[in-house]
Amino acid sequence: MLTPTFAVVCAALVFVALASAAFSVEPPATRPVSPDFAIDYESKVDPKLQAELERIDASLRKQFEMTEAQTAVGLLDLASDPPRLALVRPDHEEYAASVPKVGILLAYSRRIPRRRRNSIRPFVINSG
Repeated sequence: MLTPTFAVVCAALVFVALASAAFSVEPPATRPVSPDFAIDYESKVDPKLQAELERIDASLRKQFEMTEAQTAVGLLDLASDPPRLALVRPDHEEYAASVPKVGILLAYSRRIPRRRRNSIRPFVINSG
């Protein structure tokens, strides 16, 4: 069964992947960002980027049967000059300790063949 936290992390990773694919056909040229550039509570979002991010958010929430409270994403397009910003629920905070676990599980699933993963038995260490 999928836990809500794992679902949120997966959705965030999917958002990043889809947003990356949706907004760039080829890798953009690298350009320096002005040292005066900052993101704060006064930062304005790019209307076109914001609309597209909201569309992707709504589509994925519908597909995975998630509520608005279960997603939050920020997208900063550094290939544009000036950088473009889009935010969905920017005031939402999520405990991020599970994020590295997603990468570990992905690496594990890619490095360990399925037949071997199926043969690994769980074990419990009794510390008492």
